[in-house]
Amino acid sequence: MTIAAAIDAIARPGFASTVVEGISRPVGVAHLSVFLFQQALSPVVALAFSRDGSDIARRAGEAYLRLGLYLGDPLRSALRARLDDGDATVRLFSDDPGAANAARRAFFARFDLGQRLTIFGHTRLGWMSVNLYRDRDAATLPRKDVRALEQVAPLIHAAVARHLELVDPSIGGIDLDGVLGERLKRLDRGLTRRETDVCLAALGGRANAEIAAALGIGLSTVGTLRRRAYERLGVSNIAELFLVCLNATR
Repeated sequence: MTIAAAIDAIARPGFASTVVEGISRPVGVAHLSVFLFQQALSPVVALAFSRDGSDIARRAGEAYLRLGLYLGDPLRSALRARLDDGDATVRLFSDDPGAANAARRAFFARFDLGQRLTIFGHTRLGWMSVNLYRDRDAATLPRKDVRALEQVAPLIHAAVARHLELVDPSIGGIDLDGVLGERLKRLDRGLTRRETDVCLAALGGRANAEIAAALGIGLSTVGTLRRRAYERLGVSNIAELFLVCLNATR
């Protein structure tokens, strides 16, 4: 798959098509939609493209959000099963229509979508998912091809984020601390003030060393606070923490 061409196309009109074409041969991607989670954690379709020239990618993305399917997305369980380093923020996971629940199967069928490959992670713009849909009649992607895509997933994710920053500067610089802090309170899991501070800093993309410096505490203390907070919230990594906040709607 060719990622260099996509990087060269950043901020140019043909960026989305270049991304899809660059990975379509080995992966068979037919549609691309990008969700950006910013104000009130309500996602928006920030970018969409379909190889056949239709508007399926955008319509499907908007319907996915309008129907609230993102709240029940299997991403959380995939992250729990796949992540083991506790700090990873960019990962790829696969969503097979055949294994989906009735509502999700209906969604895939409505737009004639096949297997979805999602690259999910944190950027300076907020949390972002890059969704790559295969044709409905395509066989499930072999594991070796998924692994190949995993190798370049962080580059694809970073390129998309940079493109969005440059083509629409207004979407950058939104402070999510207030929204995320409120969501953490809604969870009512008894987090201490320091545990909340550490979680918010981590959700903002800061590494443990940066959090320690910002809060004036030791690096080991940050690790302890983070571990305790994760245990209280029932999560195992930062991406899963974000999804828990996203689902804390009451």
